[in-house]
Amino acid sequence: MYFIDLDKTYQLCLGKEKCIIKTDDFTSYTTRIETNFELWLQISEGKINGAEAMMKKQYKVLGD
Repeated sequence: MYFIDLDKTYQLCLGKEKCIIKTDDFTSYTTRIETNFELWLQISEGKINGAEAMMKKQYKVLGD
């Protein structure tokens, strides 16, 4: 995830048993989300529908 307003990138590496969050030394991504932090916070809190926000091009999804 790249938060455009914070200029910060976080990589979630999902495994069968755990998820590792990276803030540097990234591996190649399969999916990258580019958004501002406030929008993603509102999506995660259920205040904004994520699918609708994507269709309105309020954030970008790159890759698979």
